[in-house]
Amino acid sequence: MDRGSWGLGSAGPAWPTDPRGEKEPAALLCRLADDPAQAGVIQSLLAAYGVPCLSYYDQQSARVITGTAAGGVGLYVPASRLAEAEELLSARHSED
Repeated sequence: MDRGSWGLGSAGPAWPTDPRGEKEPAALLCRLADDPAQAGVIQSLLAAYGVPCLSYYDQQSARVITGTAAGGVGLYVPASRLAEAEELLSARHSED
């Protein structure tokens, strides 16, 4: 087995770049309470469809001190994939 492939898995789909090679702007998909499980489920769903997603904790310093992020977590996707990501999330909620 190639030791270079060991680890927790891939980092997910690559963030798209524009023709100049610069990363595409991120767009806010949703904001959640500080719930790593819920954020992880959404990120995994999007990754399964090839949509990159990153999480951003607004008040990281509060998370370090108290263990929770007072501002919650924002999930961001490439601006060009925002409509697709919103559709995937709405389809997920309509199945529940």
